[in-house]
Amino acid sequence: MFYNSNAMTSAQIQGFIDSKEVCVAGYTCLENFRQTTVSRAADAKCDAYTGVQSQLASDIIYSVARACGLNPQVLLTLLEKEQGLVTSNSPSAARFNIATGYACPDTAPCDAQYYGFYNQVYKAAWQYETYRLFPTSFSYRAGRSNNILWNPNSACGASAVYIENQATAGLYIYTPYQPNAAALNNLYGIGDGCSSYGNRNFWRIFSDWFGNPQGGGWFAKTSSDSTIYLLTSNHKYPVPSGEILNAYWALGPYRTVSADYLSQFTTGIPLGQLVRDPTTGEIFYSDLGVKHHVATCAQLVDYATSCSNYIDLTPTQILTLSTGADLTSFARSAATGAIYYVSAGKKSWIHSMSDVLRLNNGATPNFINLGPTALASIPDGPDYVAAGSLIKVADQQTVYLVDGLTRLVPVPSTSLASDFTSDQILTVSPSTLGAFAIASGTLTSAVTCASATYVAGGGQLWQLTANSSGLPATALDTTTCAALQKSAQSVPGALFLRSPATGAIYLASGGKKNHLSTMTAVYDLNGGTSPTLVPMGEDSLNGIASGRELLGPTQLVKTAANSMVYMIDGLATKIPIDLFETASEFGINGYSVVADETLNEYTAAPANLSIVVTCGAAYFVAGGGQLWSLSGGSSYGLTTTAIDPLTCASIRKSPQSISGALFLRSPSTGAVYLVANGKKNYMTSMTAVYDANGGTQPVFVPVSEPVLARIPS
Repeated sequence: MFYNSNAMTSAQIQGFIDSKEVCVAGYTCLENFRQTTVSRAADAKCDAYTGVQSQLASDIIYSVARACGLNPQVLLTLLEKEQGLVTSNSPSAARFNIATGYACPDTAPCDAQYYGFYNQVYKAAWQYETYRLFPTSFSYRAGRSNNILWNPNSACGASAVYIENQATAGLYIYTPYQPNAAALNNLYGIGDGCSSYGNRNFWRIFSDWFGNPQGGGWFAKTSSDSTIYLLTSNHKYPVPSGEILNAYWALGPYRTVSADYLSQFTTGIPLGQLVRDPTTGEIFYSDLGVKHHVATCAQLVDYATSCSNYIDLTPTQILTLSTGADLTSFARSAATGAIYYVSAGKKSWIHSMSDVLRLNNGATPNFINLGPTALASIPDGPDYVAAGSLIKVADQQTVYLVDGLTRLVPVPSTSLASDFTSDQILTVSPSTLGAFAIASGTLTSAVTCASATYVAGGGQLWQLTANSSGLPATALDTTTCAALQKSAQSVPGALFLRSPATGAIYLASGGKKNHLSTMTAVYDLNGGTSPTLVPMGEDSLNGIASGRELLGPTQLVKTAANSMVYMIDGLATKIPIDLFETASEFGINGYSVVADETLNEYTAAPANLSIVVTCGAAYFVAGGGQLWSLSGGSSYGLTTTAIDPLTCASIRKSPQSISGALFLRSPSTGAVYLVANGKKNYMTSMTAVYDANGGTQPVFVPVSEPVLARIPS
């Protein structure tokens, strides 16, 4: 009776409150009290509560009772016992704030964080459910004698009290004192100095308002036989265990009856989890006093039973069981809160709420709460692990990436695992591991998902929009790629990897990692633009073959033992520099000394750097620290050096291009030369310059005297 949440409708609660008082003008009484309620997520004790603006007190009581599986009559009695709110015709606001006395110990002030009518009603119901679900966590327990004080003053003493059931145990845990003889002898008044009244008043109020709370239920046994039966209209069903009895607690408690009375009922199958409403034909899966509608018989196959295993209850018994969510594939342990996916007659433990959401297409499912017996009746299957999860067995070192629904890919290091995801590695059973096929190769830093390529770093995937790294890639299922977190940044060109531990930067090229000693080299190798640096753990980097030390395009270098200076061109070539002024025309100045082995990795170009270069099909002339486009596609007869696009991209370009005649001008003398057929021709006047340029304004390219001297006159 204590946990029968179907005992009253919202309208019946309102009518009951209305009948108990006539509110004094100017006061807000329980009958017209309203409060905006907040939504609360479901937990192991109560189902989800949907908040309502300006919700009536009777609706709050009804909704809390349904959410937490408590009789609303209990809540009405508690409100009266604690603050007299049901009958008071002029209650103060303070009484609503501590309506059920929750977090209001006898020896200290009330805890203000639990103030508020809705808060108090909900937390009281939640607390009674806690007592029921975790009875061994509290000092007063049903089925044994308990030493209970008479009064908060311990000097008044205590005595042993045998507590018959969980409802009474919950009342004594909530109000931990028993009434003495003086309190019981003056049932509606005051006892003596050692009297306490909380539990006396609860029993008295409930009995006065709702009848004897000790009435028998639909369970019965004889005094000579320990077997308990559930009685319906004409059948008796043996109860196989205490857990099954608890599954139908709303139909209890059991009574002791005569053997003759019990013999009138036909013995049926042992009571299980399935019941049917004979008036509608609906089948329900029942546990913990709650019935869950079964939509199809196929669902019961998932729950390791079948539609043939039900028993018929009477319509009244069906109504007495609380109505929970429809049966789904998601079950939750009422004792531990663990969530299981139930399918094909087995239950699979789901490690995290994120996996629950993945399995249910991103939506929060309805859970049915099950006790130990109901859960034990469903055999264990392999743990559910979502695609993209990292798993291992407790006594083994190997970590696996779950790829799709059927495959595991071994992960060579925990560093690489961290590069793929920030999720923790889940420890699973050997049977879970055995449910998957193991891939023949190990996971690599680069992966492909359909036509897209990614590299793992810093707990996420970075898409390579122009994959030139040459890194070996593991093909992953699209569900795996969808589950792994993606970086908001993509890698548009060259792939640069950075070690968070050392700060070292590498260019991935040709399937190898090539170390870069300067940020200038990094920028130059990225075409002069800011690169995307993908963070990668040391172990992951060690798993990539090492290449060579890379120098930046346009960098001027030499070795300590050789006077020849080279300009680095792209990734593989070095161009000899026989005149520093030539390099200056490109905006390149100063040189650095590098190791012989570093420079020896580059192939020397056959000729010295010239001021005219080609970048693919385009021609440029160098002057004044930048390149000037020769849009006519001609070298004007001058010696030409072909340079790599990476090198070309890192050199500043003039906004002016040369579309006609090519004029070079000495910044030191002002002399102007027309270049034609590989020679420079001195111009004696500006009139001659204009005439040579077809009468239009010419473009002068500034070139120093030493470089001009190299061009034949």
